[in-house]
Amino acid sequence: MEERAQVLAMLAEGKINVEQATQLLEALGGGRAAPRPAPMPRAEPTPRPVAKPVVAGEEGTRRGRPRMRLDDLAGMKSVGVTAEYIRTMREMGVTAASAGEYTGLVACGVTPEYVAALRDAGLTNLDAGELTGMAAMGITPEYIAALGDAGLTNLDAGELTGMAAMGITADQVVALRDAGLTDIDPHEIIGMLSAGVTPEYIAEMIDLGVVDITPEVLSAFKLTGNKPAFVGATINLERAIDVPINNA
Repeated sequence: MEERAQVLAMLAEGKINVEQATQLLEALGGGRAAPRPAPMPRAEPTPRPVAKPVVAGEEGTRRGRPRMRLDDLAGMKSVGVTAEYIRTMREMGVTAASAGEYTGLVACGVTPEYVAALRDAGLTNLDAGELTGMAAMGITPEYIAALGDAGLTNLDAGELTGMAAMGITADQVVALRDAGLTDIDPHEIIGMLSAGVTPEYIAEMIDLGVVDITPEVLSAFKLTGNKPAFVGATINLERAIDVPINNA
């Protein structure tokens, strides 16, 4: 098999030792034990197996397992991907589409314990990419629980990652709700905070008599540079001429 030949080639070149080669061969064989490679003869070295060339960046699968190249295997080894880690993640239902995804999981600190904790928090069936993104953003079960206490429940991986990437905290969500925006979703929160809308800005708008306060209106006002003083003057003009002026 191509992958086994590549592992043996790495062993012959001294890039990995016999124990590491055995672990990788067992992982590539779906958990079946592989015979320990025999030492290479010194007097008349056996020709090294020649693997079929693979175009750089080309990826695929064979019998449900990632296709690996020598640099893929070297990358996995450099971050500490082991056969035991691969087996454990597979048993938990986390599969990777490539060697690079396994490398990313370990590099970002995704452990079986982390996966189990996220599942306990209600996030099941996460794929390797979602787990890597959440770990990279520092999302923890505690962060998810805090957002839930603030009224944001049943968030998916994308919503959590987007909020964490913007640095949104549960306290900010509570402050927006206390300012009068009780029915807001993660996308509206991200939009308002990225536009610079604050609870204080919302309070000023309400005090000025702005009606139909919505996340979209607040974000639009803020992004177009409409300060509360300007909005107040507009509302006073509307009242003076008794002609409705579109707040948006």
